[in-house]
Amino acid sequence: MLAHMFKDKGVWGNKQDHRGAFLIDRSPEYFEPILNYLRH
Repeated sequence: MLAHMFKDKGVWGNKQDHRGAFLIDRSPEYFEPILNYLRH
């Protein structure tokens, strides 16, 4: 899912800041466990 989000313009149209970091505007209640899983 994350690879699909960042490919080309992605599903939601990638939003990047001036440093190239992506903004993921999602509920931390649901997205935090996913990020924690991917970190390990």
